[in-house]
Order: sequence, then C-alpha cells, then structure tokens
Amino acid sequence: MPSAFPSDCAGSTKTNCGETGQGAQRAGREDPEATAASAKEARSGKQAPAILLAWQVGGNTGENRGSDQDVQGTQAESTSEVSPIKTDRPTFTPSSSTVGKNVIQLETGYTFTHDRAQGVTVDSHTYPEASLRFGILADWLECRIGQNFASTTTAGSGSSSSQTGATDLLLGIKLGLAKQRECLPETALILQMSVPSGSSFLTQKEVLPGIIGIFGWEVIKDSLSVSGSLSANRALDGSDHFYTLLAQSLVLDWSLTKRLDVFAEWYVLIPSGAIDSATGPKPFFDNGMTFKVTPSLQLDGRAGLGLNHHADDFFVGLGLSVRY
Repeated sequence: MPSAFPSDCAGSTKTNCGETGQGAQRAGREDPEATAASAKEARSGKQAPAILLAWQVGGNTGENRGSDQDVQGTQAESTSEVSPIKTDRPTFTPSSSTVGKNVIQLETGYTFTHDRAQGVTVDSHTYPEASLRFGILADWLECRIGQNFASTTTAGSGSSSSQTGATDLLLGIKLGLAKQRECLPETALILQMSVPSGSSFLTQKEVLPGIIGIFGWEVIKDSLSVSGSLSANRALDGSDHFYTLLAQSLVLDWSLTKRLDVFAEWYVLIPSGAIDSATGPKPFFDNGMTFKVTPSLQLDGRAGLGLNHHADDFFVGLGLSVRY
C-alpha cells in the first residue's frame, strides 16, 4: 500500500540510523557473519536505511530526538523478516517510500471506467498500467518509467466508435526526503514528465512536466496510516490549450493482518487555466485492498465513484506488483 516511511528506520539515512547503531558495535573488528547477513538482506530486497534529509526536532544541537529509537529499530530490523513490498498503486496517492538501491519493482494493473453524460456513454479499458521503478546510486533515489494503453468506446445518438492506442510515455525520478519524526510527516518528491509518444488521439503533443509532493504518518504502528499528496502537472484540454492540472489527495490505510490492507481515499483534479468548458474539477472517492501473497508479490483491487458531473461515473480495477 502507499504508506509513509515506517518509523523503524527503513527510510532513514545510513549515517543517521543503520550504521550509527550497528557500526559502533563493529568498530575495530570485521564481522564476517554480519557482512554475509547484510549481503543476504540486499539480495532479498530489504531496503538499506537511507533518506536524503532529516527533520530537525527539538534541541539546539540539530540532533533528532528519535535517534535512540532509530538505533533500536535498526537493530530489531536486522533480525526481522524481509520487509514487505510497498507500492504506488492502487491508490491515486503514491507511496512516500522508494524501492531501495539496486531493487527493481514492476507494478501493473487494469481499470474499467464508465461515464454517461448528455446521452453519450463512454467506456474505457486501460492496461497494463505498467510502472517500472528501480533504485540507483542510493536508497533515497529511484528512476521511474510508466506506459499504458487505452481502449475507448463511445456510444450515443444511435452510433458508436472505438479507439485503441498507447498513452504518452511517463519518465521520472522519486526522492525519499525524510522519514516521520514525531508529528512531522514522512515525505517524498516525484519529478516527472510525459513525452509525446502516444497514439494520435491520446498524445498530449509535447513534453509535459509535473511534480508530486507526498507526505504520510503512521498513526498506529503496524495498523493505521494516513497519507496525502499535492501535485501540479502541465496538461492539454479539449481545445488544444495548455493548462496546469492541480491535484490533492488523502488516503487512510488499515492493516487488518500482516498480508491484508484496506484503504479509503478522496482525491480531486483541479484544472487551472483551462478554456474548454468540458474541463472542470473532478473529485473522486475510492476504496480497495491489497494482499501480499509473498513479501515481494502483491495483488490489489479498487473501486471508485466520481462525485460531480465532470468526473467519470465509476471505475473498478485490479493489479499485480512484483519486486525483484
């Protein structure tokens, strides 16, 4: 599920967390067993504790109040099971965690969307909703490649038409900024752009940049988390006029078991500067679940409703994500 960096150091820097606690114990000597264990963890997909920044809470020394807890959390993690996969899907709100250095993660899915307005019905199928995420250089940095296809059927006034094609390729990077510190949220930042590679009826015709800020809190450890996002992306309306598409989201995630999570989410798309009358704000509500078959394999499902006449009437979807 999209969730914040856990408070057990899985999103903290090696300097501030993992190596501070364990490295002090190893100072002055080489530990072959520990080295082998670290290599095994890397192969199994466990994320090395690393972030780009750190919240500065309390005191004039600049040290975080939670450093002692960080060390304890890292020591506990070293003997725990492989950390479960964390995905950006199926919620609109992305996860505030990165996949980790040298880790590859593929997220895929299918969505059916239905809308009816002014006597015209539009049904669309999108697949495979592929998002390839891979960590490079450090645990706080990942690259992202997204590709999707859409099949749309429009019916009304006694006639119908269908179109199928590829959407524009989406490229980006994700930065893990800071993990949760007391009441301050875990944060991440996505910088992305779409390139005009899609089919003629789906392409946005030029490179369109975007930015997404993500924040989250673990409210009840291993049980309840709250996440949200704020984003701005350049877009094209029905009159071929470019505008800024703003978006905001909030999602609550409950962990019913170690494998099963459920969520409820609200989000809204707000066009700024669009001149096409059909381009208006689109609020949605959706809920769903994720099930971890293994720590590195996740299934998901979701269903949502549009909350005004600009938004699609409803959508349903399924997904599969795997970590290598």
